[in-house]
Amino acid sequence: MSSEADRIIALLDLKPHPEGGYFRETFRDEGAHKGRAHSTAILDLLRAGEVSRWQELLMQILDDLERMLAFSIRVHHDDTTLPD
Repeated sequence: MSSEADRIIALLDLKPHPEGGYFRETFRDEGAHKGRAHSTAILDLLRAGEVSRWQELLMQILDDLERMLAFSIRVHHDDTTLPD
């Protein structure tokens, strides 16, 4: 029996990603720096229970960035009490 995820994978022509899940690049800008595009857009899908090592790393980076920005705001505005 085909799942809804399988139907979407086929419909959007997604391919297996080496880091887990399925993807398809939908945009890559023409400008490049040292052979790398300045921006790209991708479709990304994980089936229930699947794990993407790339997404785990990205979430760790975003969590760290969020903590750094919150800390930076408190340092620059130390005369104001900010909510936690």
